[in-house]
Amino acid sequence: MKLIDPKVKLNMKRYIFQCSLATVAILMIFLIFDVLEYTTIVASLGATTFIIFTMPKSYASRIRPLIGGYIVGTLVGMLSRLILEILIMMNFISPHSRPFVIFAALAVGLATFLMTLVNAEHPPAAGVAMALVFNNWNHWTIVFVLTAVAILAGIKIALRPVLKNLY
Repeated sequence: MKLIDPKVKLNMKRYIFQCSLATVAILMIFLIFDVLEYTTIVASLGATTFIIFTMPKSYASRIRPLIGGYIVGTLVGMLSRLILEILIMMNFISPHSRPFVIFAALAVGLATFLMTLVNAEHPPAAGVAMALVFNNWNHWTIVFVLTAVAILAGIKIALRPVLKNLY
């Protein structure tokens, strides 16, 4: 087993080029927004950036799964957290960690189901559903997530002719 993929040697310039583009794209997003407020949610955007710039021809990198997946994941995460907050506020459940864990798992499962149902499977978006349950958020968090995904989608569309799969 080789440690370094033999294709890297044949396409080193492409690997450096596309990984540099990924760096610039996510840096633009980080510079536009205060990402320290959204650290858990930002992790899913790192995974999305990886998919877009290393596997641009894959299904998960297409615009429908990219944007649709994040819309589904965001809506499910928001709804799950809101239901959890209502149940805590009404004293139906305790505000300890166990309900958060249960609702986060349910959010991932429901987001996964709905993404597959509407043919918009983007795995990192399930992470957003989970992150929105575990973390406090406000409307700016949602604006951040959806704007960042729109920026990444726009960059992907603009660079479609030059991006190649690196696998």
